[in-house]
Amino acid sequence: MAYYRKLPSGVWEATVRDRSGARHSFTDPLKAVARQWAREQEARYARGDRRDPRAGQIRASEWHRRREASRGVAASTKAKNTSLWRSLCEPEWADWPMDAITRMEAQEWINRLEREEAEALYEAAGRIDRRWRTFIELGTQVGLRFEEIAGLHGHRVDWLRGHLTVVDVMTRAGLRQWPKSKKSHRTASVPAHVMTGMSALMTGRARDALVFTAPAGGAVDDGNFRDRVWYPAIAAAGIRRFPPRIMRHTAASWLVQDGVPLYDVQALLGHESFATTQRYAHLAPGARTRVMESWARRLDASVTHDRKEGRS
Repeated sequence: MAYYRKLPSGVWEATVRDRSGARHSFTDPLKAVARQWAREQEARYARGDRRDPRAGQIRASEWHRRREASRGVAASTKAKNTSLWRSLCEPEWADWPMDAITRMEAQEWINRLEREEAEALYEAAGRIDRRWRTFIELGTQVGLRFEEIAGLHGHRVDWLRGHLTVVDVMTRAGLRQWPKSKKSHRTASVPAHVMTGMSALMTGRARDALVFTAPAGGAVDDGNFRDRVWYPAIAAAGIRRFPPRIMRHTAASWLVQDGVPLYDVQALLGHESFATTQRYAHLAPGARTRVMESWARRLDASVTHDRKEGRS
């Protein structure tokens, strides 16, 4: 049961106990407000929710310490989580109050982290061989599938206009001249610095040769790329261990975050269904703001029109 009393200052104090017996208090000039707070807390405790109303005020570092102490996970998992916390999260969030960390701050941090990780990966891959930096940049900037990059030929690239056409794909059974779906057969623009890297790889080779080849010649094999290039570069860069398909996901995420319309992203990546592209809709910046601005423009136009009609 809640307990109420009027303090000497004139405000009302409501006090409730959670299931552990701990006391929690709240004050307000109005007794009705204090009573409503107490009812809400009692309802939470009845549902088994024992959260301290002041829990949001603790620092993220303290929250992490409590969470790790209460989790029953394998030693290897705990060690991995500790490493990730110390290397990625602690420098950014340790001193933040928990209730101050909003989705917006977290998403901005994730965006910055992704771009820093990508640059570290480019550099590490380039130290293995310059072709792999260009290969990965093409994947993360343009969003081509692995087999589309591996099957890209020089004559499919418009070197003057800065775009390429996806026609050939490299499979484990060899080259195939039809992409995954109808929309996969597409033309895609390529950043200038990636075009420069691709052009350097074509020096002294036939116009219709593969742009990317294995070190010993021939087509790039997905298994060899993953084991001899991708994961060694991931390790050297000291970043999270994602599979190569993250390149395509990264391209879509960055484009949407930068405000590129979803239909344009669908066309660039060759998604057969728009539903696939919509998975990235939550990353679009200012969607609600644009809706409100649209309403404001229409309302302003309507008011202006009515005023003009009134004067006539």
